[in-house]
Amino acid sequence: MKPRANEINKIINAPPENLRFILLYGPDSGLITARAQQAVVAICPDSTDPFRISRWSEDQLLGDPPKLADDINALAMMGGRRVIRIQPAGDKLATLIEPLLTSSKSDTLVVALSGELPPRSKLRKLAEASPHAASVPCYEDNASARRSLVQTQCKQAQLNIDSDALDYLVENLGSDHGVSRQELEKLLLYMGPATGEPRTITLEHAHAVIGDTAAWRIDDIADAMLLGSMERLERNFQSALQAGAVAIRILNAVGASTRRIHALASQVEQGETPSSAIAKMRPPIPFFRKDMVAEQLRRWPRRRLDRALRLLSEAELECKSGAGADISLCRQAIWRIAAAGNQSSRRVSSSGR
Repeated sequence: MKPRANEINKIINAPPENLRFILLYGPDSGLITARAQQAVVAICPDSTDPFRISRWSEDQLLGDPPKLADDINALAMMGGRRVIRIQPAGDKLATLIEPLLTSSKSDTLVVALSGELPPRSKLRKLAEASPHAASVPCYEDNASARRSLVQTQCKQAQLNIDSDALDYLVENLGSDHGVSRQELEKLLLYMGPATGEPRTITLEHAHAVIGDTAAWRIDDIADAMLLGSMERLERNFQSALQAGAVAIRILNAVGASTRRIHALASQVEQGETPSSAIAKMRPPIPFFRKDMVAEQLRRWPRRRLDRALRLLSEAELECKSGAGADISLCRQAIWRIAAAGNQSSRRVSSSGR
């Protein structure tokens, strides 16, 4: 079956007894891993129990086809439903999964972790067609999903969060669900255990944890890129790499900065003055950055920012697909945007003379 978006969490957190197979696929490996772990723990709270949990790769099972059937029909030594986790999983696995869905009477749950699968994928079609299976797409978090994640995590930790801190986290966590959860866990650890007294995460708390040294260097990359400052861009890019930043994180952060300028440019296009748009921005722009943001806004009209965001998105997808050297792809995209910003600035200057 193909569960609706509002049904996915229920299926993952409490897999029905008649559900024998969950296929997790898509571009967000962090979300795939998180959902797989949720499903496993829902069946067996002790995720290290060797009698109720098995882990295989597709190659291991294809090399010994009866192995999966034997494992599906095995009984847990101390009783309880069993779960089998398969990673990575691909279309060749379909021939082994089909008997589980058509003839097996076992209540064992098989959870398969895959990458992106096209609609014609044999494994995906098998899972979508069976009432005993769930085909669950895992796409990168958008702003709404990040907001929901932050609010859920804070609620579970018995913490409030003010609006500025929430907006800041939504903008800065990025689209990778797994990375976002790790960053949030750092923030919750920083806030300390529940004491019974109501506590609130403020912008200062969020910035203290999420705005670490590497992140500030990445922000400097975005500033230099949008200002077309090539020498500063090279210096900040190298500093971020030395601080441990990776290509995906750089692209996420640069993308977030570019989206903020895009939001301002959209308001200006609709008749707002630049200074008014900047003053209304949430989370608020620090006073010492307002002049620089105004200059970036002057250089970048909305349509040119549309193209810049597409270029960053394409570079991020290429990095996640393993199509080449991540840092080289990241550098190429950022330098192209910086060069375009310089050209835009020259045209604006010429038109003003």
